Amino acid sequence: MDEPNPSVNELTVTILALRVGKKQLTKQLFAQLPIMGFCGEGGRVREGVKPWGVVRPDGDRFGGWLIYEYEGTLYRAQLIQARSQSAIDQEKRLLDQKGYSRQILDLELKRLTEEPEKAKHHAAMALLPQLFIGV
Repeated sequence: MDEPNPSVNELTVTILALRVGKKQLTKQLFAQLPIMGFCGEGGRVREGVKPWGVVRPDGDRFGGWLIYEYEGTLYRAQLIQARSQSAIDQEKRLLDQKGYSRQILDLELKRLTEEPEKAKHHAAMALLPQLFIGV
């Protein structure tokens, strides 16, 4: 049996750098972008959101921040990872036991009910191209 000869191949890499005007976005500028979730009522993506890409400033493989434009302004939104339905149900049971006011309990239950829908959109956004920001 013939073994293939080892070889070195040249590869091409594309790096997408985020720029504001003529300046490359740095971690300091990135930290100044306003934070706003891109999902609205019911966990659906707000109408008018224009995703640019994902920034992972700490080099994380999952999660990171979605950079998007909304009504002419750049925003960042931290991407969440989906939790199992059993974990969400367990948190709902714990809420019932803690004796929160009805108003707070209703808000938390609404958030937990919308979480699977939001997580679906967050997972889709996480597949966008990764953007490079300077140090």
